[in-house]
Amino acid sequence: MLADATAARPDDTQFLEAVETMLRDGDADTALEQIRARLAEHCGDGRPLPASVLDLDPSTIDLVGWDRLEEEISQLDDCGEPVTAIAFDLVPTPMAAVEPAIETSFYFDTAWPFSECDRAGLLDGYDANGTAWQSERADIDGEIVSVSGLEPLFNAIRALSGKGDARYASQLDEDAQATGEHVALVAGAYLCTLLHIAVRDKALQYPLTSESMPGGLAILVGAREVEPALRAPVEACCKDSHAIVAGQSGPKSHGAMMPSFGASDELRRKECDEELPETSLDSQSDTLELHDTAVQADDSDHANGHEVAFFRAPGETLDDFAQEQTDIGEEEPASESVATVLDVPRKGLDEVFADPADDPESWHLPPPDIHTTGTQLRRRLVSQDDIEELEASRPRTLLQRLKARFQPA
Repeated sequence: MLADATAARPDDTQFLEAVETMLRDGDADTALEQIRARLAEHCGDGRPLPASVLDLDPSTIDLVGWDRLEEEISQLDDCGEPVTAIAFDLVPTPMAAVEPAIETSFYFDTAWPFSECDRAGLLDGYDANGTAWQSERADIDGEIVSVSGLEPLFNAIRALSGKGDARYASQLDEDAQATGEHVALVAGAYLCTLLHIAVRDKALQYPLTSESMPGGLAILVGAREVEPALRAPVEACCKDSHAIVAGQSGPKSHGAMMPSFGASDELRRKECDEELPETSLDSQSDTLELHDTAVQADDSDHANGHEVAFFRAPGETLDDFAQEQTDIGEEEPASESVATVLDVPRKGLDEVFADPADDPESWHLPPPDIHTTGTQLRRRLVSQDDIEELEASRPRTLLQRLKARFQPA
């Protein structure tokens, strides 16, 4: 949270905590208004900040490179796990830069169950020292996204930080320096809040989605190694507490999906029932009547000049139908073919809905230039059986051979 922030005034820490709470509660606009009110007395001619910083509008702040994020997310998804969260963090900026630097971090659900969390679930991962997932990044990029439009405020903060306020006081006494640190701290909260709102508005205009996360990723904004480090979620995967039940979030599997039986599926079933032709089962005579159904014969039948229509009239028995197909020219009675199909044992659900990616031989190395952790590769490419097989295939060492020779039988 704000454990590392240097408060120049006793009430600075309380104010910053209140601002961070508003950001985490999704009330960033109120936080922005309160920060501006607190900064107003320090802006203008002969004061620490130029008056223009109060007119900064989040709509004029641009996140350059946002359109490249979906491609980057897709490439990381190809490593085997879907990206479920993305974070934008203010970081220390080189002296030559005129805009604040931000780093973009990508996370899987292995770091935190982002795909199952609403805003409250994300807040459970924050503490006084940062976040539960801050060291579990799947990838980090300091160049893919940059910010523009914060230059006047950023340069004013840089001039104040650690230098006191030479323009606001006649000399650099303790009071002047404390004033400069206070203003720099509040202005830093102003910058963090402006970035938070800019990311929020950008995500609303251009949502970050992927094939695995069609409902959108969790989006976080924070800071590392800069003061004040205001950290808060912008958007959660689950928009409310019912999102998981309603199937609005959660990463899609890259393989087959188990069928769901929610309200939307019931509606689709009703629509399908209206569109599909009716079929009837004659439970009295063990005969199945198929109406207006025809299946073309295979290429061999066409080659022999036969156009076979597989249907039987109502009341016709299976044996009669089989005999007709045999007379047409089939090599085997249709009854035997039907019996063969019906006698095939059904596969278990686990096998029917098995994910093809679970086959160890189907896994492949990630594309070049994609960061993949050793844990990811180990989980997908190496099993315990592989390890035991490798150990068994190794030749015995000299020590093992001597031990076996002199070991009593």
